Amino acid sequence: MFCNLQELIIMNRVRTEVSVVPLKSLNQLKKLIVNNCIISDISNLSTLINIEEFRIKFNCNLNISVMQFWTNLKKLTISCIDAKNISVLRNLIYLEELNCSNNDNIDITPLQYLENLKILIVETCQLISITQFRTLINLQQLYLAFNRVCDISPLELLTKLQYLKVYDNCITDFSPVQQHSNYQLYDIRNQKIPTAKELIISKKIQIVDGINLQHININRIVKQINLNFSLAVKETNLLIKQQYYNLIAFTSKIIQLFQSLNSIHYE
Repeated sequence: MFCNLQELIIMNRVRTEVSVVPLKSLNQLKKLIVNNCIISDISNLSTLINIEEFRIKFNCNLNISVMQFWTNLKKLTISCIDAKNISVLRNLIYLEELNCSNNDNIDITPLQYLENLKILIVETCQLISITQFRTLINLQQLYLAFNRVCDISPLELLTKLQYLKVYDNCITDFSPVQQHSNYQLYDIRNQKIPTAKELIISKKIQIVDGINLQHININRIVKQINLNFSLAVKETNLLIKQQYYNLIAFTSKIIQLFQSLNSIHYE
């Protein structure tokens, strides 16, 4: 009855285990999303040879070896599945988007073979080294937040990279990517980067601690601080009051940043 089905979404089935056996006959399926479901086995899905997009989240200890048969995959999400060995991915040569975030101590070695990758999300994976990314010459967006990366020199050759999100890492030197002309957006919050001033002046960095530096108005920020302070004084709800004070501290930090950059003209 559903043999020609091309897209299927299964979500929030957490009370009983979901069997995917009935799906093996859907060989025309191109997109399958399975989020927040109890699934222990997807080995029966080797027949889905036409699948181009597969997304699965929140399924611990899931065996993904069946993906060796999904050679047409272009978009893949395997987030929060406690995956450590992803060697099966090395043969998915058409893969353009990969999200394998929230998998602690994952071995990213197989990713070096995915030269067609354009978007890669590896956040919260306890990564220390990204040497394997040197070969990802077509990469356009890289999400590396919440890892332990110190050295980003492997990104030096990735000249097509336009978006780089690396906050909450251990980076001390941003110079390997400083000369790239294609960068449109950096997000480097919570970094102690000596070259930050030079990067901001050259308009290489557009995001610092979540603030877009291209559209910032220093006078407007000062007015916002005064407004937040007035609201905080009047507020009786302690939680909201604390949120106002946090916002005051946050915007004050941005003003301090700009005051240290004497070569930048403020509106």
